[in-house]
Amino acid sequence: MAGLLENLMEIGLGALTLTREKAERIVEQLVKLKEIPQEKGHEVLQRLMEKGREAREELGQLVRREVNEALEKAAIARTADIERLEQRIAALEERVAALEKGHPG
Repeated sequence: MAGLLENLMEIGLGALTLTREKAERIVEQLVKLKEIPQEKGHEVLQRLMEKGREAREELGQLVRREVNEALEKAAIARTADIERLEQRIAALEERVAALEKGHPG
């Protein structure tokens, strides 16, 4: 039982696409094949769903990390960079306007 269950949980890509319906079918099949007792079905289902959630989170973190690295290498401005520059421009515009008021042109 443990071997089959562990194999199911170690399938990374399968865990990513694991829906509750698919997990329920897997658990039903395991019970039918007497790989797990009926009373353990809910626990196994919860573990399968948790593994799927964890795999999706890990993939999301990996994608974000890779995208950030690619953006840094490509020297593309991010939203935070643009916002910081917009603030600096606004501050400079205020200073210019104040100077123009003090010294007519």
